Amino acid sequence: MNTVLKTSTKLKGLLQTNPTGRHVSLYLPTHPSSRSETINEDSARFKSLLKDIKNTPDLHRHDQQVFSTIEKLEKLITDRTFWSKQTAGLAIFANDKQQHIFHLPFEVTQQSFVSNKFILTPLLAMQSMVEEVYLLEVNLKQPKLYHATASQLTRCTDADLPASLEEALQLDEVQQMQQFHSGEGHGRAMFHGHGGADDHKDKDIETYLRYLAKKVDIYLSDKKLPLLLVGTKPRTTSLRKKIAYKHTTKQEITGNFETSQEEKMLLAEVQELFTKKIDQDQKQLIAEFKSAYGKELAVAGQAAVDQAAKMDNIKTLLVPMLRKTKDSVRQKTHENYIFDLPNELPNIEDSVRACHATKAEVLPIKIKKTTLDNDVVAICRYKITLS
Repeated sequence: MNTVLKTSTKLKGLLQTNPTGRHVSLYLPTHPSSRSETINEDSARFKSLLKDIKNTPDLHRHDQQVFSTIEKLEKLITDRTFWSKQTAGLAIFANDKQQHIFHLPFEVTQQSFVSNKFILTPLLAMQSMVEEVYLLEVNLKQPKLYHATASQLTRCTDADLPASLEEALQLDEVQQMQQFHSGEGHGRAMFHGHGGADDHKDKDIETYLRYLAKKVDIYLSDKKLPLLLVGTKPRTTSLRKKIAYKHTTKQEITGNFETSQEEKMLLAEVQELFTKKIDQDQKQLIAEFKSAYGKELAVAGQAAVDQAAKMDNIKTLLVPMLRKTKDSVRQKTHENYIFDLPNELPNIEDSVRACHATKAEVLPIKIKKTTLDNDVVAICRYKITLS
C-alpha cells in the first residue's frame, strides 16, 4: 500500500515532473476497516466526486483530456479489493497518461481540483505531522507488537513473539538445555500450580518478560521509532527494566486490551495521545508566528507570502487547513484532527512548492488560529520590506 508515510520518494518524483495538460487532484476521507458497508460508502463517495467534476460549470465539454482521465478513474468505483485496503484518507492524482495513489494517515475533507498541475500542498503539509510509534501490549496470554499511526494499528506479525507465558517458558527451557547441554530432565520445571505457587509463578513471569523483551529487542534492533508499553502497571514496570531498545518512551498506556473490541479502545487511546501532541505543536507554532510577526520576521496574506517565496525568504510556511472535530465519516469518542481542504488551495500551490524546493518547512495550522483570520502566513528567514 502506497502511503505518505513510506512514499516520500514518489512524492518527490511528482514534484520534480512538470507534465503539460490538465491534471485532476482528488482527496476524500476513507475507512481503514474493510466491512461491506464502509467499502460501499467509500466507493460511492468517490463516484460522487467524479460526477461533480464532470458537472463543473466551467469545465468545457470539449476538454476531452479531463473527461478521458475521469473515464479511467471510474474503473476504480467497482474495485472492491481497492476499497477494502484503505486508511484514513485517499489522494489520487491523474491525467490522461498517469495515475498516482496515496493512502493518507489523516482524514481529509472531500475535495477535487482540475488544474495545470497536481495540487500537492496537503501531502507536503501532512508529512510534517506524521506520527508513528510502536506499541508493545504486555500480557501473559498473547503479547502483541503494533505499528501505530493516527488512523490505525497494524500488528507486527513477523515479530516472532511468544504466543503465551507457557510457550515462552517452554522455549526458554529448550534454549537453556541447548546452550548448556544439560541433558533431558535438567531444565527448570515450569509452574503447574503446586507447592510454592506464588514464588514459582512470580519467577515464571519474570522469565517470560525477559524472553519477551529479548524478542522485541531483536525485532526492533534496526528501528528508530518510539516504543510505548501497554498493559497493567506491574507488567510494564517489570518489562521496562528488561528491555534494551533505546527508543522506549517513559510514556505508556495503562490497561488491558486483549480482545478485538479492546483493540479499538487501544486505537482510541493512541489517537488521543497523538491529538495532544498536535495540540502542543500547534500552540508552539502560533506562539512562534506571533513572536516573529512582532519582530517583522513574518508575513501574512497571499500576496506577501508569494513575494517572500520568490525572494527565498520563507523559513516556515503555515497553511490553515487543520480542524479539530468529532464530526467525521467515522464514529469517534473524542476530537481528532482532520485536514479541512479549502477551495483556494490551487492559488498557493506555486508558493508551497517554491518553499519546499528551498528546504523551508510547510506546516498545517489550525483554521482561524492565525492573526489574520485564515490567510496563509509565513515565518521569514530575515527582515525585509515588502513592496
